[in-house]
Amino acid sequence: MSDYVASITRGEEETQYFESFADANAAAQSGDTIKLLVSDLGSVSIMGLKAGVTLEGVEGCTTIHGQQGGASFKANVVFKNIIFSNPTGNALRNCYCSNGPVSFINCTFDAAVYGAHFDQVKNAISFENCTFTSWNSFGSGTGSVTFTNCTFDKGPSYAEVRPYVNTVLTGCTITEAFVAVEDQGLEIFNDGKTLQVNNCTIVDAEGNPSTTYAVEDALNAIQKDSSAIVIDGVQDAEGKFTAGKVIVNKASTAKNFVAEDISFIPDTLGAISYDIGNSTLEVKGELATDITLPEGTNLTLDNGVAEGVKIYLPYEPGSEAEANWLAANGTVPVEDIQAFVAKIGDKYYYSFADANAAAQTGDTIKLLVSDLGSVSIMGLK
Repeated sequence: MSDYVASITRGEEETQYFESFADANAAAQSGDTIKLLVSDLGSVSIMGLKAGVTLEGVEGCTTIHGQQGGASFKANVVFKNIIFSNPTGNALRNCYCSNGPVSFINCTFDAAVYGAHFDQVKNAISFENCTFTSWNSFGSGTGSVTFTNCTFDKGPSYAEVRPYVNTVLTGCTITEAFVAVEDQGLEIFNDGKTLQVNNCTIVDAEGNPSTTYAVEDALNAIQKDSSAIVIDGVQDAEGKFTAGKVIVNKASTAKNFVAEDISFIPDTLGAISYDIGNSTLEVKGELATDITLPEGTNLTLDNGVAEGVKIYLPYEPGSEAEANWLAANGTVPVEDIQAFVAKIGDKYYYSFADANAAAQTGDTIKLLVSDLGSVSIMGLK
């Protein structure tokens, strides 16, 4: 049987052997597994694998050379133990999943340019225990992409995973070499979509946990109209995030993805990171717009505050609460902080005008500052 390339075993029937993948595929029926019997299949196209059929390589994986693509996979096909290899070009290029879900298990996408490239993601694509190098892209559509226990490494020139659809990475390993490539990494490239990164690890060249990089370092800068990248997010029954870190371009629709209220963040703020569970807002660029922080919310500034911009704190000036907040938020310039100016009963206001507008007959507006400036008080109610 040394001349046979593949086999199909169907229930109690006698195993069928075939001299080519094409012959095996012609005989296959939905639910069958075509088992490859060789470690190198050559440059055969496998794009025509019949719907509902699994193509399984040998235990140590079967290598398929050259570029696959230019067509849509059939529905519910599974590829297992396959190395898609093209050291001078693309492994998968211009592929589609228009007919139904596609699954890859224990596969390697080893290429000089594109590892796995889908022009459109109409249905679900799943990768389990797979290894990726180079550039990997998953075009827009109504589907989704999941990576489970996969490995991402740098190719000869590229280190990129760029989905345009909702995508989840769970338990994946990312190499330091992948992280170190500038202006590439993990991205989400379509407004209203989310990339979730759960329980993933950065490793060094020896496979040990990195002491140089954190998972967040693997993310390319939030740009284009990206919506949200969520690290180690926890979701409630409605699918809203109740814990984890959400990184967004605030000009997008990302606030719809979190359960905790982040409506206090100005829509013009730009790229931010918000630690949902710890209520910590990190501004990625210069803070260029006034912001009013809710009680218990911390603020980290990566690039300072623009001239004239104020940060409004919900604490009484000189209070222990204000002192504790200042001690915990060392990146915030004290001179840019605007605390409450007045209060009526247990309600606080940032200006005399606001307090006076809210005042009713019999109220006392208590000023909280020793110098009110040149504010007119002639309109006191």
